[in-house]
Amino acid sequence: MEPCPKSRFVHTRRLALGIMMALISAGIGPLRSPGHAAAATTTVLAQMTGTATMETFPCILGGGCPAGFAADAVVTVSGVDVVGGVYTAIWPDPTPGFTVVQDFNAGFLAEDGCLPLIPLSPTGNAGGSFTLHDGLVVDSASGVMHHATITGGFGWIRAGLTVVVSTWATTLSVGSSTIASGGVLEGQGGGTFAPLNGPGTCTGPQTNQTALIAGVELLPV
Repeated sequence: MEPCPKSRFVHTRRLALGIMMALISAGIGPLRSPGHAAAATTTVLAQMTGTATMETFPCILGGGCPAGFAADAVVTVSGVDVVGGVYTAIWPDPTPGFTVVQDFNAGFLAEDGCLPLIPLSPTGNAGGSFTLHDGLVVDSASGVMHHATITGGFGWIRAGLTVVVSTWATTLSVGSSTIASGGVLEGQGGGTFAPLNGPGTCTGPQTNQTALIAGVELLPV
């Protein structure tokens, strides 16, 4: 299953950080396609820290500006596969010779808000897709498999220097074979947004803005 295209803002649910509640009540959330309600996830652990790179920050253009996020993720998921077997998948793959760095990669469009007399953009939204690659799957039907991949939708909402990351519409696969689809790694998690250069301001945007996104722990929704 390919990640669905973005089409509109929807309200995110059950945010762990109180600072986001004002954004939610105002109708601001990650860019997500309609018709993709979050499925029950079997995530045991999903933590990530990495660097976001934004073509322009803040981006006040309608439709957003290109951006990306590369992170080291620690993930364990388990559930029922497409043929009724039971699987567990983990990242990074602990097998010698199979471990990779920055196993989580996302590409998306980011858009930011500006207010008069406030130099730093107070809010932001992002939406796109992600790939978590090179994991290990142990499946009761297919055995042990390397190079497992989860793909799906990716987005965030930002309030100042805090972000809440969301994932949805996820599929677990190895090569061209689908292991599980829907609810594989779907959730939300808050973290910090710490600019590494600039930062750009509403009166002086920064090109190639980078920011450390740290402490994100996805929780099922």
